[in-house]
Amino acid sequence: MEFYRDKKVLIVGAGNSGCDLACELVRVAKTVGLSMRSGNYIIPKYLLGKPADSLNFAIKLPVRLKQYIHSSFLNAISGQMQQFGLPKPLHNIYEKHPIINSELKYQIGHGHIKIQDQLIKYDGNSVLFSNEVRVKYDAIILATGFNLCFPFIDKKHLNMNEDCPELFLNIFNKDRKNLFVMGMISSLGLGWDGRYKQALLVGRYLRARINASKSAKSFEDLMKQIPDLSGGYNYKFKGNSRYYVNNISYMRLLEKGLKMLAYD
Repeated sequence: MEFYRDKKVLIVGAGNSGCDLACELVRVAKTVGLSMRSGNYIIPKYLLGKPADSLNFAIKLPVRLKQYIHSSFLNAISGQMQQFGLPKPLHNIYEKHPIINSELKYQIGHGHIKIQDQLIKYDGNSVLFSNEVRVKYDAIILATGFNLCFPFIDKKHLNMNEDCPELFLNIFNKDRKNLFVMGMISSLGLGWDGRYKQALLVGRYLRARINASKSAKSFEDLMKQIPDLSGGYNYKFKGNSRYYVNNISYMRLLEKGLKMLAYD
């Protein structure tokens, strides 16, 4: 962080990483700008003394009702995005991965973080934004996401659809039963428990195959399905973000597989 001390810093990209970084940099930088392409919902990290994403997992409501209640609650406790100079979200809550951050609005409200429009181009340290404002910065940090890439394996082994593998539960390739992808998943509230259960499911499936159990064949039949893991949400993800799932729908199917293979 010392590299950025007393410098004017611009962060391009307002996902969770970019927003966390902006909040950290205000402690050392002279100024911090945050360039946003579109609006998003900001959820405090803790609600009622518990991690906010775990509450979202625990409370089971119809999708539209949950969206209405949660967005109304957020507006009531901390105000609308536009009141902080943030762009208004063009989607309903949870249709994109929200920003989980308890500090961002505070830092924006106190003038420590300056929200900027979408970056159009930069020439050296001079940055032009979509509202035709030009600002000079000492450092520019790109927090614009990543590309899903498996350079160590031929794409034909991963059942690729454009740039994203299409695998049952984002783990299993029904045509290559000795190949498993672990951790290739994104979801609000899934956490490490979901990833642990991915590994547990792979272990139980391998045990069932070694034992030549009927449950292994039953699970392989289940693999041939193309389940809807959206949970009823109209997700706005594109490209390789297709591996984003609804935590409740995903865990329900994961638990089904675990029970199917439990006794072999």
